[in-house]
Amino acid sequence: MVRMVRTFLGRGRNWQRLAGAGFIILGLSLALQSLAQAAYFPASDDTQASVRPGVPDMLMFGKKLTTTKLTPHQVAAELKPGDGPVLPSRFRIPALAIDTEVEAVGLHNSNMDVPGNIWNVGWFKNGPMPGETGNAVIAGHKDSVKGSAIFWDLGKLQVGDKIYVSDANGSELTFEVSEVQSYATNDAPLGRIFGPDHEKHLNLITCDGDFIANRYTYDKRLVVFTRLLTSN
Repeated sequence: MVRMVRTFLGRGRNWQRLAGAGFIILGLSLALQSLAQAAYFPASDDTQASVRPGVPDMLMFGKKLTTTKLTPHQVAAELKPGDGPVLPSRFRIPALAIDTEVEAVGLHNSNMDVPGNIWNVGWFKNGPMPGETGNAVIAGHKDSVKGSAIFWDLGKLQVGDKIYVSDANGSELTFEVSEVQSYATNDAPLGRIFGPDHEKHLNLITCDGDFIANRYTYDKRLVVFTRLLTSN
């Protein structure tokens, strides 16, 4: 796996690693070990990613992925407004017709693990829960060896669009998109995306830009910044 190193020395912070094989990876002191996003193949047009037969998932992602889409009734209970942090189970973006399951992902070989299903999203369980103070992070595949994936259209989000995250009991929090930005991998503002904050944010990440064929990765990272609208 290709890894690029960036170190930032500051009070209480140590930014160590950024990006590898389609990931954004951050080392933040002892609390946030690493955070990541995977996406690997370029698009054949503006709606569907290229299918790359013969390239094994293990080469791209470190594990075999599944491609089964869940229906909403399989994901969570009946939804109701939440009043505090939630252990995420269901994730919705009505503007993009996304309604899917959340996988809690941790570390794998010093990197943030990726969702095991290209149509699920992954919440970094070593960081804040959605609705807690700080920057909760949810990542999703942009595409895979099978074609387009859950965050293929993430860049179409606009300021004011709503993101919904709920727990297994259907308690749901609402986040509002405040900014959508694409950054060169080496220029991504890691502190803002992953670092501590006195407010309650949920940041979505995926790959963006041009595909680098010999490294199986993109040269940019797309970040959607959101703020909590419902809180206790």
